[in-house]
Amino acid sequence: MDNNADLTHAIIKPGETKLSDLADLLVSFRLMKENGEKTVADANQGILATEQLIVEKLQEEDLDGFTHDGKRFGPVVTSHPAIDKEKEPQFIEWLQEHNEEGIYKYTCHNQTLKSWWNLNKDKYAEEITEKGLLKVFEQIRISVRKVA
Repeated sequence: MDNNADLTHAIIKPGETKLSDLADLLVSFRLMKENGEKTVADANQGILATEQLIVEKLQEEDLDGFTHDGKRFGPVVTSHPAIDKEKEPQFIEWLQEHNEEGIYKYTCHNQTLKSWWNLNKDKYAEEITEKGLLKVFEQIRISVRKVA
């Protein structure tokens, strides 16, 4: 099977499968996702810790890299700048003074927009959709909660 949708269709027979069986299948897929996310998080922590140990060992041995099992290992420096929110207006001004303002984008985080829409859709939906200002995709999901 190529993906979980194919797996689901292989397990169930439309019209013949009980809701309880589908519920068990849904819970199983959600647990699979949760476990996968934990596995990825654990792997990322392991990667970072191991990379740090390799960097320390390379410094100890005064090496700029090494080869092992047909693979080259060596440090790569990456920069991760962040704008100090308190200094953001000054930074924008500096960018403008240097004709670099094109890198700065006014954005609205997806979750912020979603929350705003849920609070204001009754008020603005008709006007916004008539003008084509937003594309709203609605999806029906199944809520799963433990019964007390």
